[in-house]
Amino acid sequence: MFSIKLGLKNLTRQKRRNVLIIFVIAFAFFGYLFMDSVMDGMEEMSFDNIKNYDTGNIQVAYPEYWEDRDKLPLENLIYLNQDMEESIKNTDGVLGVSPELRFKANLNNGIDEVAVLGLGISIEQYNEVFATQNYVVEGSMFAPGESKAVIGVRLAELMDLKVNDYITLLVRTKEDTFNTIDVEIAGLVRAPNPMINNGIVFVPLDLAQQALNVG
Repeated sequence: MFSIKLGLKNLTRQKRRNVLIIFVIAFAFFGYLFMDSVMDGMEEMSFDNIKNYDTGNIQVAYPEYWEDRDKLPLENLIYLNQDMEESIKNTDGVLGVSPELRFKANLNNGIDEVAVLGLGISIEQYNEVFATQNYVVEGSMFAPGESKAVIGVRLAELMDLKVNDYITLLVRTKEDTFNTIDVEIAGLVRAPNPMINNGIVFVPLDLAQQALNVG
């Protein structure tokens, strides 16, 4: 009881100091809550960027390919057929399936050349899964059957390219021989994912498969 009375006297004796301490503690506490919320939000945005513009929720690959996926090999690829696609779609929670082919390439504009990531996509299926089409700022995504490409705004600025310009992608085939993909730029995109803006070239999947000899 004596300790409680002594504590109350100390609180009332140094009012200004105690109020200041309370404000400092409260400020630190709310500052922590604010920063924690910001970090959680940034983490969620990062996951959304990866999910909505790069990987989707699920990726399907052979274990042999997955081990070397960073090297973008052209071996051990999955060739999606209708039965496999239906099997994946029947998985609970799966709303769409988008086959893709990732490959190394050098983009040439007729004067300069830069290393890029080529991404062969089936455009209609890709648009069902990913949100890239919502961030086209000039032109459009290519239509099925067109031999065209879509690139990021930053990459276009770097290589001095615009819609309707023609580019050449220099690639190595499955047999390690050189080949080219010649396409017209259909659209420019500025997406929340910086990798799309800076270094990816979207081309039709069948065109990429033919050029790389993996179809």
